[in-house]
Amino acid sequence: MKRKHIKDLLYQSLETERAAAAIYAAAIRCADSNDLKKEWKTNLSSAKDNKRALRKVLEKLDLDPGKKTPARRIIAHLGDSLVTTMDMARKAGDKKAAQGVASECVVFIESKHEFNWALMAEMASDTDGDEAEALESRPTTEVDPGGAGKPKSAKPGKTKTKTKRRSSNVIAGDGSIK
Repeated sequence: MKRKHIKDLLYQSLETERAAAAIYAAAIRCADSNDLKKEWKTNLSSAKDNKRALRKVLEKLDLDPGKKTPARRIIAHLGDSLVTTMDMARKAGDKKAAQGVASECVVFIESKHEFNWALMAEMASDTDGDEAEALESRPTTEVDPGGAGKPKSAKPGKTKTKTKRRSSNVIAGDGSIK
């Protein structure tokens, strides 16, 4: 696996977790249901843990966690757009509709999160050394993408993704799809 693809994916993954934290915070503001608020607060905590874990991975590979790559800017824009969408829905005044919009935004970012971790596990199997070890360093908890609201136990390097899709596509540093 090309080191450039690994770097791009790691930067995207870090930005996805940053965006996830902002999205969960906005979703909590939109939630009408106390159960959803509780679930999204748990997921917000997990996103923050994932962000810290990914920062450590980047540092371990001597990569700058603050570097803004073109691919990372794309993910940041998507995350910011989802937060803006939820804010617009909340300000419209219909609590149930705002909660529905928030749910859709949460599903989007959870899907991206799971896809990133699945790709990292796949890339880890195609490489060795520090890169493989870093790619396998998934946090000990993950969000339940099915919406059960409880953190799931995860083993390092393992992903709970059920998809059989095998793809190494990633947004490259120049913004193109590889």
